[in-house]
Parts: sequence; C-alpha cells; structure tokens
Amino acid sequence: MPIADLNVKFHKMLVYGQTGTGKTYGILHIAASLKENTLYYLDTDEGTSKDVDEFPDSVKEHLVYYLATSMDELIADMNDIILKCKPGDWIVTDMAARVWDLAQSEFIKKVFDTQEVGRYYLEMRRELERHPVITKSGGIDKQPNLDGWTDWVPIKKRHNEDFMDILKMLPRKKNVNLLVTTSADQLKLQGKFADKGDTISVFAKAGYKPEGEKHNPHRFDTILFLTKEGGEYYVNCLKNRGRKEFGKTLIPEGYSFFEVYLEESTIQKKLMTFVDG
Repeated sequence: MPIADLNVKFHKMLVYGQTGTGKTYGILHIAASLKENTLYYLDTDEGTSKDVDEFPDSVKEHLVYYLATSMDELIADMNDIILKCKPGDWIVTDMAARVWDLAQSEFIKKVFDTQEVGRYYLEMRRELERHPVITKSGGIDKQPNLDGWTDWVPIKKRHNEDFMDILKMLPRKKNVNLLVTTSADQLKLQGKFADKGDTISVFAKAGYKPEGEKHNPHRFDTILFLTKEGGEYYVNCLKNRGRKEFGKTLIPEGYSFFEVYLEESTIQKKLMTFVDG
C-alpha cells in the first residue's frame, strides 16, 4: 500500500536535524512509494538536486523539483504548485531557516538599494564600532541588528503572511500532505538570547530546536527530530497532534524516518524496503 493511501488525516510535518541525519533520504523515499500522486519539492539549496539525480526513476517519475533562490521565486513556485497539486500529493519545502534568510536579504536589497547583503552588515558593524549603542542596562551593544519596528515587521510579514501561513493552510484547503525540513539549533537556556519557556518545554528532551522563525513549530501537527550516532540513525517525535508521540527510535537500515513514524504512531503499515522500480 502506498504511503499516500495511509492518510487518516493529511500530514503537516516539521522535520529537523543536522546535515546527514536522513532528512532528504526520507523525502525521496516517500516519492519512491507514490503510485498515483506527486511530490512537489520546493528547494532553497541546489545541493538536493544532486541527490535526486542519484536516485532511480521510481523517484523521479513522482517528483517535481523546484529551486528558489529568492522570495519572489519561492512564492512564484509555491503558487505554481498550488495550481497543479491534487488531493493526496505531497508538498515539501526544504531548509525552512533559509526562507527567513531570503526574506531578510530581499528586504535589505530593496530597502537599502544594495545587492551585497554581506557588505551591508559589515558597514553596519563598523558604524556600531564607531558609535556604540547603549542598552537599557547601561551596557554597550556592538551586535549589528535591523530595527525592531521599521525593519523586522515587514520582514516577518513577508516570511509569514506571504509564504509560511499560506503553506500551512494547504493540507486543509487542498487535501495534500505538507512536510517542511530545517536544520537543528542548540537550545539556549541562559543569556541575552535565551529561549522562551514554551520553546524549552517542547524541545528540552532533544536539547535542540528547529532553526528558523520562532513561530514555525506552532504551524505543524507533527515535529520529528533526526539524529545520527555511531553510524546509526534515530527519529524522535516531539509533537504529534491527534497521534501518539514517541521517544528516540532507531531507524532500521534501508528504511526512512517516515516509515518508522508511521509504525510508532500505530498506523497499520509494514516497513517498506527501498527497491528500484
């Protein structure tokens, strides 16, 4: 039975982990299992295209690949997917943290009329060295930052309202599955940039949180944390609305995180070996 046929409800998942923990492999494994449906892969890092090239035709037949290197491209590609997708399809966005970077870079380029975002931050840092900002506590802030109201508000709206908030509604509106990946960032328990209580409560047992905009975890029904230790791969389900959560679980060789997720969430599914069709 194809994975897409197992929907008790459509999946809305955030999968995070360091590089090399099996995120891309799991996604391509889903594509290989599809029979009548399509996986739309919206990528912000062209490295994944090399992975796609190495997989058999059983993957490529059911995968449509998009590469977006700007917010304009990202939103245009998403709109194209919305027009083409049908119930049971999968929409995957890789590296959610990169979407935030794209929104920020777009803002700097358009508002400050520059194509060199790195140079902009260097100039800002030099200006702070010359004219340090005094913090409320009386200390000196030499960290280059954009302004809270005039800068971050439009950046957040571009990231959230023009992309992420539209993306998160697609499972309900289009009856499709949504899977978003990102890298892992270590929890910060102390200091100026310490994480808030709700973030710590969800991710404390993993010790790592998803990288990217802080509200992203609230947009998903399921959150999976992937790790690799001593050559073995593990998946840890930290959130699973409407289904059973589970702790750190070994991913058997040749299988993907998603198959283990299905098994551990008590959905009736036998582990599927990866076979070149």
